Amino acid sequence: MAGPHAGHAPAGAAVQDPGHSRCPWRRAALGRLAVSPDPLPVPGSCRAAYDRYAADLDRSALAAATRTYHARYVRRFLRWLPAGAADIGAVLTQPAAWDAAVTRFTGHLAAANGPLSADLQAHRDALADCARRLGLAQTYVSVPDRFGWVHDAYTAAAATSRQAAATRATNQNAVRAFLRWLAATGYTGDLRRDWDTAAARYLQHLSGKGNAVSTVLRQRAALNDCATALHLHAATPPRRRAARTGANP
Repeated sequence: MAGPHAGHAPAGAAVQDPGHSRCPWRRAALGRLAVSPDPLPVPGSCRAAYDRYAADLDRSALAAATRTYHARYVRRFLRWLPAGAADIGAVLTQPAAWDAAVTRFTGHLAAANGPLSADLQAHRDALADCARRLGLAQTYVSVPDRFGWVHDAYTAAAATSRQAAATRATNQNAVRAFLRWLAATGYTGDLRRDWDTAAARYLQHLSGKGNAVSTVLRQRAALNDCATALHLHAATPPRRRAARTGANP
């Protein structure tokens, strides 16, 4: 019987998938079958959680191809759980246990396919999406439900951009932080109309807390990238004060 911490080699072999280690979008573009028409089932102990995730994912604004790949990668993780986790119930209900299991799983993928592989990043993206939808995301990566449409639409747009993976991750973290702050302020408006003013207030908030100018500028760049992707009004930089009172025009 497999112990709570199965050996790295067997677990790594279980999740290694040489036939799918290349970028799935590239395979789809080449006209190859990207997803099996008869997906392998998840363990019975994970079925209810997977069904909840799949239902929420299906209602999201993510592109159909993104939803398909997210679901596929989440199923692979759930099939790995019986051998990779001591308490599946805890993994599916406790953020810390989920995070620990995901870290072990992606560690095996990194060992099998490389720490910079597209396959590894695709699994991380899918599992982060799953954690958020099941309420298992750590606080710093969660998004208030009423702003989920922003997160999903921006994630879908970012997936088709030419930005480096690190830049996409940084921008998405910044947008999530903005949305959490907005919810905490009690904002009840419509971001389709108020994005620029809401973003400007957030940037002023960051400046008022003593954040470095470079940090505020990075946050503004991320919010503007999101605004561009979603066709919203971008945040404008704050006006600069005159160097001294009575300065010449």
